[in-house]
Amino acid sequence: MGSDEAKLISNIRSHLDRLVLQLAEIEQEKDSLDNDEYMEMKNDTVEQLKELGRTLDRIKCGDVSLTDELTATKMAIQNAISEAFKTPEIVAIFARKEPTLLRQKLIQVESEYRLRKISDETFKARKLEILYALHKLNDYLSDEERNFIDDASKISDFQFELASSHLSCDESIINWWFLASSHLKSIMISSSLSWIRKARTRTCAILQVTKSSTSLAEGYKA
Repeated sequence: MGSDEAKLISNIRSHLDRLVLQLAEIEQEKDSLDNDEYMEMKNDTVEQLKELGRTLDRIKCGDVSLTDELTATKMAIQNAISEAFKTPEIVAIFARKEPTLLRQKLIQVESEYRLRKISDETFKARKLEILYALHKLNDYLSDEERNFIDDASKISDFQFELASSHLSCDESIINWWFLASSHLKSIMISSSLSWIRKARTRTCAILQVTKSSTSLAEGYKA
């Protein structure tokens, strides 16, 4: 992957991380916002995520490494805007392709469960989404972990649809949806309500990266 491609990926990831953080903070502050304000802020953020996804759809490339990076990023965007996916932090870690950090999160979740800090339902939902993210990153899963995913897939609250692990970045839709437990409410990122409100004034930033990415994409068409 050349320097221009690396810069493109860096810009896209930077905006994805910002939007995922913004979405997480909005969810955490939901109870302190009136419904109209909450919906407006959430919809604004989701629309920016969709616009970033549309930018990736316009990029065509022959570089396999670039394809893999863009595909992983698009998967993360799809999951970030999924109503059932309630842990944007895991989405961000997945987008950065950091299985070691996901393993650390899994250890943390298991420790909290042993100490009875989280319910059985919350534990299963968090563990499932982390294991599935590891699976999509081709990280090694033990027999116990694979059985956990298999057992969860048989329960109505835990449904997911697998896509090919070798998607090309010129596909207009990444058919990969991960649906974790709809009961999962905990967001693991600290928040600031004042920061969220200020973030609403920065919507032009995503438009700028979209224009820049689209311009760069012309050079990467297959």
